[in-house]
Amino acid sequence: MIELEFHGAAQCVTGSMHLLHLDGEVVSLDCGLFQGRRSETRHRNLHFPIDPKKIDSVLLSHAHIDHSGNIPGLVRDGYRGPVYATPATCDLCNVMLADSAHIHEEDARFWNERRATGPQDMIEPLYTMEDALATRDRLRSVPYGQPIAFADGCTATFLEAGHILGSACVLIEITRSRSSSWANKTIDTSRSGMPPIMLSRQAMLGKRGRNSSLQSARAFRGEERRPAFRQLVVAAGQGHERHAQDAPGAKLAVGPLDDKR
Repeated sequence: MIELEFHGAAQCVTGSMHLLHLDGEVVSLDCGLFQGRRSETRHRNLHFPIDPKKIDSVLLSHAHIDHSGNIPGLVRDGYRGPVYATPATCDLCNVMLADSAHIHEEDARFWNERRATGPQDMIEPLYTMEDALATRDRLRSVPYGQPIAFADGCTATFLEAGHILGSACVLIEITRSRSSSWANKTIDTSRSGMPPIMLSRQAMLGKRGRNSSLQSARAFRGEERRPAFRQLVVAAGQGHERHAQDAPGAKLAVGPLDDKR
């Protein structure tokens, strides 16, 4: 049985984390920080909806902290599986997650020195630099357009999203039953018919090889490859409204998600 469970970026715009259940295996699609007031977010960021030791792999769409920022917490709590992401996303995470850890350490120090009235008010950092550095060992670099087997009978292909450097739509193919199932996990894609916001390294260098940003974007939009995916998952912050009728992509119909599962 295949189930997709939503625990972030559902009726909110941060803390992106979706759990894909595959006959006993669990895959986390992103693992982001909830961002907001301390009282509202600390508990959610400290407590995962599942024991991290039970997660088999992570598919990371891009490096923004609301999508990647709680992977060190996952590692702190015992996750030892791979984190698959594009090369640029891995490079960005190496810097951004360490910076995030430093901010959490300084935030805890400031609170304990200036705001805490006694030992009962002291807090620990959400995660530490040690957790962020340990996360680097989990990262697995995957080029655009190259399918990887992340579970038995399951492959994922990263297609350029045009959001930030390294961002990707993750095309998931599941062939565990007689008929193939397709799902497309996408976050913040560029508008249909418009160029990506950020270009790949090859495109910035003026190269027009098959790995160029433009060709990757065409592949996602179906100009070179039209995957017959059955499910499309988008972030709530980008999927709640329609563009003007004369705008590219105006025919795309979207609707809110009411249930967690």
